[in-house]
Amino acid sequence: SGAFVPPATLTRVLLAFGVTMAAGWFLPWMGKALVPLQALGMVGVYLAVLVVTRELGRADLAMLAGVVGRKRA
Repeated sequence: SGAFVPPATLTRVLLAFGVTMAAGWFLPWMGKALVPLQALGMVGVYLAVLVVTRELGRADLAMLAGVVGRKRA
């Protein structure tokens, strides 16, 4: 299709994925009720790694905040 991912982006995303998987591996089992909270924590780890590696910038975070903060009718 002619689409490609720049090597730096692929590296950063795979790094974020690996760090998130490693962090999730060491989470203690807290019961089914807390799984959604733990999943949100893992999303936070993933996004934090992307921000630290500068894969996500201010414009990306603003767009993400707009999507998350959007009220549904």
